Parts: sequence; C-alpha cells; structure tokens
Amino acid sequence: MNARDGRPGMGATAFDRLPGPVALDLFASGASAVPVQLQRAPAPRMLWLNERAMAGDPAYHALGQDAVAYAAHLLAACAFVVPAAPAAADTAGAEDWTTAHADRYGGPGIGTNGGSGRTAVVNGYLVKGVGKTPLIGIDANAAHSSGGAYLEEAVRETIFSEIVEAEFPGSAIPTLAIIDTGLVQVWQGELTTSSEKRVLIVRPCMLRPAHFERAHSFLAANPTEGALDFARVQQVFHGVGAYCGAGPLRDQFLAFFSTWAQQLAYAYVHRLSPSGNSTSNICFDGKLLDFGACSSLPSWARIVMVHGSPPTGEEFDILVQSARSLAYFFGRCHDGEMGQDGFIAQVLQAAHASYRRTLAEEVLRLCGIPRHHAAAAASGAGQARIEAIVGRLFAHYRKERFDIVDFTPSSAVAWDLPDVWLAQAPEHLKPLRDLLDELATGASADAARRRCRFISRTRPELFREEMKYRLLAAINRIVQAGHAERAPLTAMICGAVAAGRRDGRHEPDQAVPCGFAVAPQFSLALFACTRSGSHFAAIEWETPAYFAALGITTASCCADRPGCLPVQDWDQAGITLGGVSPLRLACATSGWQ
Repeated sequence: MNARDGRPGMGATAFDRLPGPVALDLFASGASAVPVQLQRAPAPRMLWLNERAMAGDPAYHALGQDAVAYAAHLLAACAFVVPAAPAAADTAGAEDWTTAHADRYGGPGIGTNGGSGRTAVVNGYLVKGVGKTPLIGIDANAAHSSGGAYLEEAVRETIFSEIVEAEFPGSAIPTLAIIDTGLVQVWQGELTTSSEKRVLIVRPCMLRPAHFERAHSFLAANPTEGALDFARVQQVFHGVGAYCGAGPLRDQFLAFFSTWAQQLAYAYVHRLSPSGNSTSNICFDGKLLDFGACSSLPSWARIVMVHGSPPTGEEFDILVQSARSLAYFFGRCHDGEMGQDGFIAQVLQAAHASYRRTLAEEVLRLCGIPRHHAAAAASGAGQARIEAIVGRLFAHYRKERFDIVDFTPSSAVAWDLPDVWLAQAPEHLKPLRDLLDELATGASADAARRRCRFISRTRPELFREEMKYRLLAAINRIVQAGHAERAPLTAMICGAVAAGRRDGRHEPDQAVPCGFAVAPQFSLALFACTRSGSHFAAIEWETPAYFAALGITTASCCADRPGCLPVQDWDQAGITLGGVSPLRLACATSGWQ
C-alpha cells in the first residue's frame, strides 16, 4: 500500500521521469545539450540506494525488481566523470568512456550559467557532480566551478528530498542513488586544508520549466556557446509538443503555476523552505528539486536564506516574474495566445487563488484541523474571513526580519502557534482561536490540540547551516573509522528523515499523529487512536511485497482500521508491531508514544 494519491500531475504524461527516447531527443541531440566526454570513475561504489524511488524506474522492473541488480545497473550506467586531464579514448577500453550531455536551460535562477554546469544526462539519468561542463559560468563559485558534488551535500539534499516528497502537495524529484567516485576534493583555505569525498548524485531525467527559457546571462568561456540558445528553446518546444501534444502542453502550463503556488504556500506555512525558488529548481509538473539551499525555519518572520533573494513569505513575486517570462516564450514558440496579457492574467489569477487557499488551509491544518475539514473551510463561504485572519496572523510574526546565511538565530518574536489552544490564548492568536472553536468542539477540539502540538513543532535538526556541520562531522567519523560507508550512511539518512518529518498523506479518523518509522524498505506513519489510546501504523510505502514476505497480511491489520498495522511499542532502534505474533523491525523512529 503506497500513499501517493491526490498529487498534481498529468496522468500518463510524465515530466519527472522522461522515458529514455524522449530524454535522448530533448537533451542529447541538436542544440539542446553540449556533449561531454566522460571516463569511468576510478573506484565507483554504491553509497546509498533509494529503495522507494527505484520502483518508478522501468530498469528496476526489467531487472526483476532485484535491488542488487539495480544498484549494479546504476553503477554501470552512471559512474562516469570528466577526466582530470585530457586523455584519448583509445588508452582504455570503450566501456570506460561514454558521451554524456549537459542540458541547456535558462531563466533568472541560474546566474551566469548556460544550464547544467556540473550535471549531465548520462545513459538516461541526470547525474550531478560529473565535473565541470562547458555550460558553467566563468565566474562560478569554487564549489560549482570544481564540477564535483560532495558527500555531505549529497546526504543533505537526499534528506530534504525525501521529506519534501512525503509532505509537500506537489512532491519532489528523488535522489535515486549516491555513488562514490573514488576521488577526493581538497579545499585549500587560508590557514588550513580540508578534503571531501567526491560523489555522484543520480536522479531521474526530468523537464524543467527553465528548459523553455533563454539563458540570457550566460558568461561562457567560449562566447560562441550562446549562439545555440534560441535554437535550443525551439527544439525543446518541438520535442515536448511531440511528446505530449499541444493541448496537454497548454493545460500543463496552467496546472504548473497552480501547483507551484501550492508548493510555495505549503513551504511557508510549514516553515520548510527550499529557497532558490526559480524555474530551474522545479520540474514542469511542479515537483521540487535541488535542495542545497533548503532549510527549516524558526518562525514566520521575513527570513533571508541566501544573499540577494527575497525574504520568506514573498516568494510568490518570483512566480509572477516567471509566469511572464515563460508566457513570452510559449507565446513566441508554441501558441501565440499564451503570450498575451489576457492569458497571463488568467494564469496568475488561478495561481494566486491557489496560493491564498493553500495558505489558509495549511494554517488550519497546522492548528490540528483535519485536512478535509480545513480544505472545505478554506474554500467555503467563510474563505475571505479565514484569509483575513491568516493575513493578520502572519503580520504579527513578520514584524521581524533576519538572515540565516551563516547560522540560524533565535526569533525575537516567539513561535507560539500551539498556544492558540490555551485556555487564554495570546492576544494575537485570539481571532484564530475563535475560528478554531467554530471548526472543532469537544473531543475533536482535544484531538486538534494534540495534532497541533505534533505537526507545528520547529525542526531544529533541519536548520541548514547547523545541519551542514553536524552531517560533515558525522560523515568524517564514518570515513575515518574505515567502515564500509553504505550501512551507516543509510542509517544516517533514515534517522534524519524520521526525525525531520512532521506531516504526511495519511489522516485516519479518530486518531492523532505521534511519529514516523523509516527504514530502507519502508516508511510508516504512527498514530494514537483517540478512542482507545492504542497505537497503529499506516504504511506510507514499502518495497514490493516487503511486509507480505514477513508474513504480514490483511489478517494482521487492525480490525477496525483496514490496511493499518497494530503497534506495540517503538524506540530509537526500531518498532514492534503487535498482533498474535509481535514482530520487531529495525528502523529509525521519531515522535512519542
């Protein structure tokens, strides 16, 4: 059982996992990409494999749903890097070389790059960290200009992508695997030197809205590189139009901005911001990607996450600018009407309505109102009143402004949303409390209070700068101990995902959330029944037939909650499922009983 219903998307037409022939047509031919000769990495090893996301790869099913064979397949297909020095292909076997393609894309979010500066499409996968490509801007910072990806960065991006995939309304692009290249990057500081493992971050090949935009600010080492840019845009429109049809492409343009608006609103309310919001950090179906700047936040203050970016809560302005930019190219290269002011106004009106509605709905959910009740209230007759209450609430917290560029400071305006359920709510929370009293009474109010206490907790373990140093120290201990890194890194990722989770798809009736259990083969959302006080687990996902292989069948489920498993107890080392024959499972857990 896998909770993936209710996601935005286009049904049979996928933009987050482009089929091989489509990816080749878009990113490995003509003007759309720059060929890059890659050499087999010197000592490739699998450091982490996403056993959830691999189920979406046709190659996994072609290999008989064998995780070991799939890991070997990814190593064979993706473990390539730009050679350190020019070398002739005849110095090694043909299998030690491959031609990859750095895909061109544009938009305002890529600075002076012309597309993928350290990423390439390698044998049908999008691989970050292959080395410096011709599309990197000549003024790129040291980390990007090196062309590599690094183990701490890869682990951190993976943790965020797993949490965002599980919680956000529009999901996220997953990391399929982290591969050790066998290379080490040495950083020379003014006083000290440090080193990091160079790795490859493997993801599905996807279509970004930025693929439809020009890279006007590209500062290429070779100035003639920019000459192919407009031809590339035309080729993308032709290829995508052939893939999905003109009508669906127009429909997806409309749907994309409404989904993006939902993503922005959810991120702000739940204080988990991807930052770097641009048409290059999102898939054309609304899934988010590239989480290097992502961070949890201490409050709803106006927080600057990266120098030069707008503070949190003002991200919708980026969406407006992006809609106008993309509409220009769609109008010029696809459908003239899409570039007209009337069409743009229609897109922005729908997106803004989606944004306001999601803000209101998610604030109610953060206060413990169940999703279906919150959605009905946020779009019902009292919508304007609810939006006004939410707007005044945000204004209270937004009196404060600070940045988290170097560290995460404590908020001067305290995060006190759970106090809305106190007998005497603080003055700034009283209008919201009056609304909640109308939406939840008696036992439902007590359940809402308990949900609020769980879901609205701050996530200090996901404060970006502090998380970087903590992960780097933990990774260095693993490497220095000389252990095979895959097992401890997998445990580290599972533990961080479990600890960082607050929300999910499952909201069973007469129950409140109380934790998560995460293993390489499954994820469980843990609940307490408000009737009996007993605990149970809803299966968020599992590898094919994982629980069935353990003897867990329909008969093992709670009698009054089909599909849910009885839980006896859990601790930091694992969870014990109840029933006639209790079963202990090793996994990372979070929450309280």
